[in-house]
Amino acid sequence: MTQLLVMLAALAMLPWSGPSVFAEPISDRLTTADVYIALQAAEVKANQIGVPMGITVTDAHGDVRGFLKMDGTFVHVQDTSFSKAYTAVSLRQPTGALPPSVANELGSITQGRLTNLKGGIPIAVDGVIIGGVGVGGGIGNEDEVVARAGAEAVVKKKKR
Repeated sequence: MTQLLVMLAALAMLPWSGPSVFAEPISDRLTTADVYIALQAAEVKANQIGVPMGITVTDAHGDVRGFLKMDGTFVHVQDTSFSKAYTAVSLRQPTGALPPSVANELGSITQGRLTNLKGGIPIAVDGVIIGGVGVGGGIGNEDEVVARAGAEAVVKKKKR
């Protein structure tokens, strides 16, 4: 117990203000604000085309940073939208373009974590992948359009 108190006291004395702990500039990483922008832009696009969607935003490592399940979506959209975002950042390209034999093998060896279904778009700023948007709930082309709207909104904000 004494060791814990000493450690907490030492942490309390550390300077919490000052330079960012991130080595890369903020434009080279996905911020919380970026996640909201992507989710909102994707939701707007889904409403425009009239298809409720599940929308996942991941960071460059494939970790979920945000998820939105619109009213009226299917049960599985959380899983499919995540797999699409994860695949887009992992392969550094939109989903849906792999040859079927490669796609089947990737899905098999990753327990379905990687997918070749359309609807995953990487978020790339000046050639650097900072995250991905994955969408499920519609047909492939609908998912892709909605995911692209989310990714493009973040890129547009970063380029200002």
